Amino acid sequence: MKHLLVLFSILFLLGCSKDSRKVKYRVVSQSNSEVIYSMKGGPLNSENISGDWSKTFRSRSGNPLYLNATKTSPFGTLTIQISIDGNVIFSQSTEEMFSPITIDAVVP
Repeated sequence: MKHLLVLFSILFLLGCSKDSRKVKYRVVSQSNSEVIYSMKGGPLNSENISGDWSKTFRSRSGNPLYLNATKTSPFGTLTIQISIDGNVIFSQSTEEMFSPITIDAVVP
């Protein structure tokens, strides 16, 4: 029984190592925006937000990343960022209303 528990623990840890990178999508905004994103190459999700927003998940190297935002009110600057393991790797900004910005990349 003890050996079986050790085996399951090893298999669990091996499975977790596949998703070893911490990914954070972040939107910094003083206005209303529409955010469209995908995690691990899954389906597109859409949210209407007011102000800042973030989503954190784990993913493995080579998985697709997609973050898109459109400023829907006239105030301030809209910035989108993708961080990997705490470091901002991708960033885009706009002050234009209804002008979408997109980051379409892969986990390094």
